[in-house]
This record gives sequence, structure tokens and C-alpha cells, in this order.
Amino acid sequence: MAKSKDRKRLFQAFQGRKEHDFCIRLTDDMISHVSFRKLSGNAIKLYIFMRNNVGEFATETTYSADYYCKYVFCNPQTYYRSRDELINAGLIEWINKPESSAKRNAAAIFEFSNEWYSREQQEQHRRFEEHQTQIREQAAKDLERKTVETYRGKRRQERQVAEQAAPPP
Repeated sequence: MAKSKDRKRLFQAFQGRKEHDFCIRLTDDMISHVSFRKLSGNAIKLYIFMRNNVGEFATETTYSADYYCKYVFCNPQTYYRSRDELINAGLIEWINKPESSAKRNAAAIFEFSNEWYSREQQEQHRRFEEHQTQIREQAAKDLERKTVETYRGKRRQERQVAEQAAPPP
């Protein structure tokens, strides 16, 4: 009896041909996040390729644009656009950026980032502060309106009392 038949497969057959292959982790939290959902298909493909080529616990990836274009895309402009999408979404950050356009195909170092999550927290905080400001402004307007109404009401009462106390002509 062969050992391979006794061992339990780590992956289902539809997940790959190799029994002990490498896989990357894309959590539901990340996939359902607005930053990830806004990405183009090519940007997602580039992100998966970057993550898959560095290992499970690596935080950096280093390849040239030519390498990515060869194995993922056929067009360098698509690569640059997708790379910029990933940077803007907060999924990767530059560590070592090629200094000039002449070195554009030089290997750049990217770090996988959690900015996609931090940006959401910052955005939520900004919306919360904005909402709090609106509430404070509305409360100030309401207080001012009530103060004016109260003042007018007191003046009206004072006039009525004065009219009643005044002798008839």
C-alpha cells in the first residue's frame, strides 16, 4: 500500500493539482472590505501573484515590472496601473522605489500593508467626528432658538402684565 493513499490531502482536488502546495490567506474581512472590492480584476490578480510568490509569513516582495508583466500581464501599463491601485488601496507600500524612469524596470521592494484597514478606521473616525459636529451645531441652533423664544415669551408676558396693570385711558 502506497503512503500517498494513506495520507490525508491538505487541499481539495479543485484547489490545485499538488497535494502539499502553497496557498495564501485572503480573509473574508479583507475580501469584503470596500478597499478590496474597489480594485480592478488585474489589481487583484497582481496582489494574489505578489502574495503567492513570497511565502506565507513574508512581509515584502521584490520583483521588477518586467517579471510581473511576463508572468501576470501582457501590458506594462496595466501592471503600473494595478500596482498604483494596490498602493492607493493601502494593500502594499513602497520600501525601495526606483529613483528615475530610466530605472523603471529595476526591482522595487514592496511591503504588504494593513493600511487598507487603518484607512477605514480613520474614515470611520472622521465620519464620527463629522456627525458629532453636526449634532453640536444642531444643538447650538436649537438652544439659540429656544433662548430667543423664551426671551420673546418673557417680553410678551411683561407687556401683558404691564398692559393689565396700566390704568385705562
